[in-house]
Order: sequence, then structure tokens, then C-alpha cells
Amino acid sequence: MSIKGFSSLVHNVADVFNNIQYKSEQLYATLRRVAHEQAALMVAPVWLSVVSTANSLDASGSTNRVLSITGHSLRRGMTLRFTSGSFVGEEVQIQEVIDANTVLLAQRLSSTPSGSETFNSYRPMTPTLDGSGQIAVVEGITTVVDNLDDGSFAPTGANAIPASSAAPLEVVSSLAAAVTRVQVISDIGEFINLYDDSAGTNLLCHLVLTPDESVDIDIPAGTTLYIRNAKNATIDDANSIISMNFIG
Repeated sequence: MSIKGFSSLVHNVADVFNNIQYKSEQLYATLRRVAHEQAALMVAPVWLSVVSTANSLDASGSTNRVLSITGHSLRRGMTLRFTSGSFVGEEVQIQEVIDANTVLLAQRLSSTPSGSETFNSYRPMTPTLDGSGQIAVVEGITTVVDNLDDGSFAPTGANAIPASSAAPLEVVSSLAAAVTRVQVISDIGEFINLYDDSAGTNLLCHLVLTPDESVDIDIPAGTTLYIRNAKNATIDDANSIISMNFIG
């Protein structure tokens, strides 16, 4: 089968996959779509260099998006190829290194790892860089990585949102993963400020308490978050609700 618009050297997409093999003991090639949501046939070969082999997941602690790997040396943008367990032959990329024992994947696995999986790790030989010079992750997806500690709550009593002259209210004790967007779901209709310190001196962003407010912002994993009213008045309303999704 020939593919219109492609080089005559490529007659069958299956042949491309079947003929990609190790170029040497240190090189590996794979195919990736050129850009997110483009046609499946729009792929480009990517050469990778082996970093380490026979790595193992921790016996527990992983999810289908976050892998627990004690003492790993992985970096953002690296590719993992599973060599045993439920995902043999599958490849995923690292979107974010959460800490020395945990990484966030750019693609969800089909199920939660059992803990018996092993994998090889690879780095791109010709990495794609983003505007800040970091390795760009292809096919990155977003998902909710954390919520308010109290979930959805009514801003009243101990959970009333403080006035701008008061100390802010702690709403997240420690973010579970790095965040790239904050989504607010609320019917209050007031402006609030988001901080990462208990004194309310380091303003991260302004938010409007509406049914669908969203702000793009980079917040590291482990950050403690606080809120308070942008006005010098306490928001105390037992009949209203506030919820936030922290998206990574």
C-alpha cells in the first residue's frame, strides 16, 4: 500500500514499524506523531540514546500517570520503554520529574502498574526544546493532579475567605504534582488572590470565583497554597460554594 503524499521509499506504515531496530547497542529508534492531534500517519522517526536498562518500578505507589521509582536518575522528556510486566513494548515519555523517587508521565498507562514492571530509559539524541530551553514533551496531556484539601466547601466559619488585610486561608497543604493551570468552580462571584506563603506576600495569581474560571500558571509540586479576598472584606457565606482543580 502506498501513501499519497509520502516518499515512494515508504510503501507501508507497518513496514516502517517492523524495520525499525537497534542501530547499535546504544541507539534506538521510534516513531512519534509530528504534533498533537495530527493524523496518525503524520509521523517522524526519533533517534534515542540508551541511558539505562533493566530499571524497575517500586513494588507499590504507582498510578497510571505517576510512577514510583526510588532513587531514579530520570529527566523530563526522556522515554521509557517497558521490557516486562503488563506494558511490554509500550513507550511513554516523562512530562515532569516530581522528586527523586517519582515522575509524572505525559501519557496515561492503560492501567495501574503492578510493581513488577521493568523498563529501559532513553534520551533524545536531537531533543526538541521549548521557548525556555527545556526539553519539550511530545503528546503531553493534562489532568487534574490535586484539589483543595477540603474538596468543595462553603466559605463560612473557620473556612471563611479572609479580607485582604488579614492572613490568607490555607487551602492546599502540599500539591501532589506540578501544576500548569488552576480551575475555579464557584458561585461567589468575588475576586480572590492565590499565594504560596502564609503571610500572603508572594502573589501567584488573581482568580474570579465563577463557575468556570481558569488561569495558566506554573506551580511546583509540594507547594502550600493560600487564598484571601482581593477586597478588604471577609467572604463568609454558608450558602455559596468554592472548589478548585489543579491541573498538570
